Amino acid sequence: MDQSLCKKDTKVRDDTSMKPEVKEKIKKWVANKKVNRDLERTTTLLEKITKTESEWREVLSEEQFKICRKKGTEQAFSGKYWDCHDRGNYHCTCCGTPLFSSITKFDSGTGWPSYYQPLTPESIATEHDTLFFMRRTEVLCRSCDSHLGHVFEDGPEPTGLRYCINSASLVLHKAESS
Repeated sequence: MDQSLCKKDTKVRDDTSMKPEVKEKIKKWVANKKVNRDLERTTTLLEKITKTESEWREVLSEEQFKICRKKGTEQAFSGKYWDCHDRGNYHCTCCGTPLFSSITKFDSGTGWPSYYQPLTPESIATEHDTLFFMRRTEVLCRSCDSHLGHVFEDGPEPTGLRYCINSASLVLHKAESS
């Protein structure tokens, strides 16, 4: 694999515009990374995936394209995973990168699937978002730059973060029953 296509760092993309408190929480979580051994299997070297707009349109539904590629948001309480309690890992709809575990999913009462941490810090990226005159931190798939949702500072321990993610940007790979 071409090493120039891989990302090894866990840095946040837009350090200068991110609120210092969010940046500090993410750094602290990365430093104290306590991820379940099963979750550690997620690869840390992610190949960058790029496609044209027409190529994305060929593989995504209209809703997925609007949300993932055009930074849209599904209506609250309408996505298929907001009230899902199945065990497994949630992968990126666009490229299949593992992003979140059902172990870190919680009911935030917002109507969107919410997680207190990603599967690994390497699987996501964040950017400052000021659309609609709001200051938020956007969450992206690090592999394909798919818009996933936003991260907020009102989540539960151990991170205090709430990754509020659109169902249309996710595919659940259910855990096998033992």
